[in-house]
Amino acid sequence: MQIEKIEFDTVRYNPERAGFEALVNVRDQGETYSYAVHVAAPLHTDYALLTGHLARTAATLHRARHPVMRTVRPTSMPSYQARVDRILAENAMFLAESALWEAQEDRHLAA
Repeated sequence: MQIEKIEFDTVRYNPERAGFEALVNVRDQGETYSYAVHVAAPLHTDYALLTGHLARTAATLHRARHPVMRTVRPTSMPSYQARVDRILAENAMFLAESALWEAQEDRHLAA
């Protein structure tokens, strides 16, 4: 097991559990493993200290002999990447068209 990279989704504070939560993604041998991690800490905790603890917790969970609940997916799959590229391109086209419509509407209202 060789951890290549650890990334975080949004780190947020959960007042009900008095701590921080994040979905931590661990890349290992071409696959991405995602762990829901919680760290009990006060709201004013230093961010660098907090993310270090979240990363260590995720790495510990990843290396566990009997892994806890996690999701596993290929880190990069050509068909997945092509789909993401297509969605992003469609979104860019939609945004460009929306901007054109708004500009035309603004010109029409100004006239």
